[in-house]
Amino acid sequence: LLSVPPSIEKRNTYFPKRDFFIESMQKAHYIGTFKALHKIFQLDYNNIKIRNARDYHLQELMNMIVENMWAVRLVSVAQYHEETSTLEKWQLIWLHENFEKEREDSEQWLEQLVKNISHWISQTYEKIMEKQAIKLGEAEYKHISNIVEQNKEALR
Repeated sequence: LLSVPPSIEKRNTYFPKRDFFIESMQKAHYIGTFKALHKIFQLDYNNIKIRNARDYHLQELMNMIVENMWAVRLVSVAQYHEETSTLEKWQLIWLHENFEKEREDSEQWLEQLVKNISHWISQTYEKIMEKQAIKLGEAEYKHISNIVEQNKEALR
């Protein structure tokens, strides 16, 4: 018999139980990007350089989401427990390796995901910037949705 205590491996990535955006997206990683977006939103003028900078930061957020998605998918088979999970069906299809065929065959979960990512970006911006946040209008929300839409295949 071994008299050595078992080794415990420290995990950096956990499969979410309730919501990917709350449990897998670490605020410290994206707060700087939202502050940079805020500086751009505050500008009074609008030109191609400013629009490109805005799009760059929105794409940076999308890259973070995709990167975290792949990290969660890698641990999904080992860490997902159906009896303790309250993850919504569309997030489960998106994040769990066992739903790969359904991910490829269906579009409904992807439309829900695009809508939720767009909402998460605008809502998180307002949460981080609090009273300083500039109220985003329909045009800004539509632009965020277009950026997310351009990344649909990366989310699949």
